[in-house]
Amino acid sequence: ASSNGSPSRTSRLLAGCSALHDGALAAFTESKNHLQWCDLQGCREFTTAALADFLQSHAGTVESLRLPWCQVDDAVVGILSERCAKVSRLDLSHCAAVTAGPAPGPVMTSGWV
Repeated sequence: ASSNGSPSRTSRLLAGCSALHDGALAAFTESKNHLQWCDLQGCREFTTAALADFLQSHAGTVESLRLPWCQVDDAVVGILSERCAKVSRLDLSHCAAVTAGPAPGPVMTSGWV
């Protein structure tokens, strides 16, 4: 919590951490901070289940996500679409496992806008 008692707002820049695995992502999942911005570009070693848990734990606060080249599939896209209402910037470029068509609204923006 910050000095005034409100929850901490955080950002995570983990782009290029190619060895980031489920256990490491779980540590961020369990964090009590209110994640607003996260860049996981190129982090390919964690599973879609770990990413789904991470996103669900921060669904109410995350606003910007960069996930190019990550293990993103249609289930993760569903979580983004249904639970991450505050996301206004999203990069899912080069996520080959995404097969669903674009969802309505700003969550399914292709590329970093």
